[in-house]
Amino acid sequence: YFPEGFLALQHAVSSSLTEYFNRGKKVIPTVQLQRFPYPAYYDDPLLPALVLFVAIVIMLSFSYTSIYVVKSITLEKEHQLKVGRTLALHVIICSWAIPPSSPPPSCVRMRTTVKHHVAGSVKRTAPYKDFFLDPVGQSEVFVNILQEAMKIMGLPNWLHWVAWFLENFILLLFSVTLMVILLKVRWFRGSNLAVFTLTDSSVLFVFLVLYITVSICFCFMVSVFFTRANIAATVAGLGWFILYAPYLFMQFNYSGITTTSKMMACLFSNTAMSYGFQLLLMHEGTGEVFF
Repeated sequence: YFPEGFLALQHAVSSSLTEYFNRGKKVIPTVQLQRFPYPAYYDDPLLPALVLFVAIVIMLSFSYTSIYVVKSITLEKEHQLKVGRTLALHVIICSWAIPPSSPPPSCVRMRTTVKHHVAGSVKRTAPYKDFFLDPVGQSEVFVNILQEAMKIMGLPNWLHWVAWFLENFILLLFSVTLMVILLKVRWFRGSNLAVFTLTDSSVLFVFLVLYITVSICFCFMVSVFFTRANIAATVAGLGWFILYAPYLFMQFNYSGITTTSKMMACLFSNTAMSYGFQLLLMHEGTGEVFF
């Protein structure tokens, strides 16, 4: 009605008829309306779509990684190979570092202990024969042997977790770097537009680094409660999507939710990540540089 001028014509006819039947008296006052004040923004049809999908795409991108980390850590406990490997590693250290002609008493006692425990160790490791013959299994055994070597040298248990953290953090850091490049690259020649045009690259990088840090800690927490790798992986996958669930119910009512409720929801890492990207895209829509 408004673009074609029908509302203006209707108002003029209504006003004329009202004045005619009221003998020229102006009954209806002149009313002027204007739009409610709102910050200036760019009309970019891509931004509403990004608000809906960018968070879930990032969440799904790291879902497999979270399941893999939990399964890898729990698989180590499930195989129960640490006792046999520790004993074998003692033998290797003594044979490499100690001359055979003058072994210390500790190695002599260890050799005596080996004779009594080898038969039992073979029986315990017999069900895992296929695992040892598998190349992937051999690599996992090698990693676990290194972990046992750390314990023999007297290194604390927390260092084992630090090693797991650094291994996964470095791998995910490459993924984060690639994501930042894809989000900031200019896709069209002669254009300055990107997926996140106004947001600084360092903001995106630090934000995603904090996200993968929290995600790795979540994987560590889940792995502590389970000794079966398959069950742990299933729970990790389910928990990963549960961390995103609050945002599904709150994303369309951002202005109507209190700050306290938002902060409580941000205790879930995937919800916090989703709100973070929503705020970045809101700044993109208003034309504000976020750095």
